[in-house]
Order: sequence, then C-alpha cells, then structure tokens
Amino acid sequence: MRERVLAFLLAGFALPAFAARQVTVAEVEQLLTQAHGEKDGSLAKELSGVELTERVSPQRLERWEEALPGPKARQALLILADSSAFLELPGADIQAGDAPGREAQRQMMTLTVEYLAKAIPRLPNFMATRETSRFVEMPEGGLGSYSSSSEPLPLRLLDRLKSTVLYRDGQEVVDSGKGKQMKPGQVGDGLITIGVFGPILSTVIVDAAHGNIAWSHWENGTGARRAVYNYRVPLGQSHFEVSWCCKVLKPDGNGVQLEESNKLSAYHGEIAIDPDSGAILRLTLKADMEASDPISQSSIAVDYGPVEIGGVTYICPLRSISLGLAPIQIELHPHTGAAAGPKRRSMNDVQFSEYHLFRAETRILTDDAAQTQGNAPASAPPPHP
Repeated sequence: MRERVLAFLLAGFALPAFAARQVTVAEVEQLLTQAHGEKDGSLAKELSGVELTERVSPQRLERWEEALPGPKARQALLILADSSAFLELPGADIQAGDAPGREAQRQMMTLTVEYLAKAIPRLPNFMATRETSRFVEMPEGGLGSYSSSSEPLPLRLLDRLKSTVLYRDGQEVVDSGKGKQMKPGQVGDGLITIGVFGPILSTVIVDAAHGNIAWSHWENGTGARRAVYNYRVPLGQSHFEVSWCCKVLKPDGNGVQLEESNKLSAYHGEIAIDPDSGAILRLTLKADMEASDPISQSSIAVDYGPVEIGGVTYICPLRSISLGLAPIQIELHPHTGAAAGPKRRSMNDVQFSEYHLFRAETRILTDDAAQTQGNAPASAPPPHP
C-alpha cells in the first residue's frame, strides 16, 4: 500500500497571507441557512473564508450540497468538508452507548478478519470510473505565481482527472483514458493513492493486529450505527510505504528530472465497521512522519459502501480523500537550479462510480462472414466503458 506525493517546480512573487476563521459544523449549518437565496459566487467566498474544527459526515454533506446555488459554492464546500476528513465528528453524530464488553469487541474484530479473508478474494474482475479533483495550496494566479514566502494560501482546484480503474485478480490497473496505464509503483504527477480496493484494508488489519487496536465510540452511519476503533502501528510492524518525488533542474540546467524517495512509516487512524457483518465502512490512515522527512503529512480516508456488480452486492470504495504537506520546489535560475520552498498542502477528492463486470468478448466468424465484414479480426478487444 503506497501513498505518493510529488512536489511541483515553480517560480513567482509574494502574495498576502490567507487566514481562515475556525467554525463548527453547527456554525456552517447556520451560515448555509442564512445564505438561502444568496448568489453562487458570494456564498463560495464565504465558505472559502472558514475552516472546520469538526468532521462533516457524508449524509450531512449530501444534504448541504442539495441546497447550494451553483458550482462555485459546491467546490468551496467540498474543499471545506474534505479538509475536515481527519477530525472528530460533532457530538450530535456520535451515538450514545456504552462500550461493548471485551468478548463482544473480540467477536467484532473476528468478523472483520473473516470479512477480509472471504469478501476481498471473492471480488470479481470489474471496472469502475474514478473521478479525481486535485487541489493545491496556491496563489490565485496559479502554479506559476508561487513565491518563497511561507504564508498560508487557500486550496485551489488544480485539475480534474477521469480514469478507468480495472480490478483484476486482486490488482489495480488505472487507465488514464489516453491509452496509458498506470500500475502500482509507477510515478505520476501530483498526490496519488494506490490500493483502496483491497490492499489498504488487508495491510491495516494485519499491521494493526501486531500493533494496538482500542475501542473508541459508536457513530451514526447510513441506516445503522457503526463501531469505531482507534489503531496504531509502530514502524517495526508497518507495511505502509510513503513515496515522494520532486522535479529538480538537471545539472546542466536543461530541463527537469524526477528524483523519487520512499520509506516505510509508522501510522495510526480509525476503523469504522458494521458490528453485525464485520464489513469495514470507513478507514483513515495518518502516517507518522519524522521531522527530517520532506513530507510533514500523508493521510488517507476511504468510505466504503454497497455496490452492485453483475447483480451481486459487494462493499467497495465510494470515495477517498488524501491530504499531503510537502515543500514546493522554487525555480531560482536555469543555472542555479531549484531550492526547496515552503511546505504547501495538496488534497485529492476521489469519487468511484459506474461499477461493472470486466468481460472480454470474443466472436468466432466463418470465412464467409469475415469476408462480408471486410476481413475483420475474429477476436474483439475488451469493451471500454
């Protein structure tokens, strides 16, 4: 299971600092109520000026989005909500109830281990659409407007990517839509997360079993309550690899080259499970980076839910959020190279949809039929969604 961050090579000028006002989920609720009828741009500006101190549940976020006036406000709300993905829920979303006894907790974790052992291997070969919105802390002028100032900046949309994920024999292959496939271990641009279709679950559960798992709380889910556990994995038991790569000028000053580093990292997070089936419905993972590491933050949150594939219901990823904090490389001069600039946040919001079975279709044609169709090949390639 890997998390990768790529820093960008940029040059620019100084801009004023960005300071967001901290608010609770209830205060955002009030802001949206009072802003009813407000123009899209105005509401987007208000939402961009605040920062949550609590996590927004998917149910609440969906309800908020339905009341927004347009795309600008929706994007600002998405950034606001995603940035809160690793915070605690407000008290209203945490379900009251005593912690289950030791035996009940043991049963839940046994169900989860059995779920992973049985459900993941039974996943069919399938395809899904992955839509990624990538955000980077950058000035209004875009990537070319960075400076060496360490003043905080707002997260802004870098780009949106749409690709097809093929899950085949337990491995993920990503089709970029341009005829190129990106496999685990390949470097790409920006913040990248690999392994959310199964490897991340198995990695965390196996590692945490040798680390520490402790009861946390009950929380409200879609249709039923969830049992939430905290876990912590020391470096000696970790199989979570963080990779980072930055573009630097070549020694001769002509062009840039990639320099990649990677390391295993200790990590911690939360696991939310269905207490009756053991299915994992939400997972967070926060790497414990060291002070000497270029990356200060590498975090992943994945929401899972029921998806129908070929007439059968499976629990699959619905959405993931990745956060990274790494230095930007500032271009000084073609002959003096690049210098490490201030650390900037990057965030990916990934939505998974359009799940369907992967099938290879083959047609056998007679000689007469082949001649009729202009000697078309007997085997057609797999369908592309």
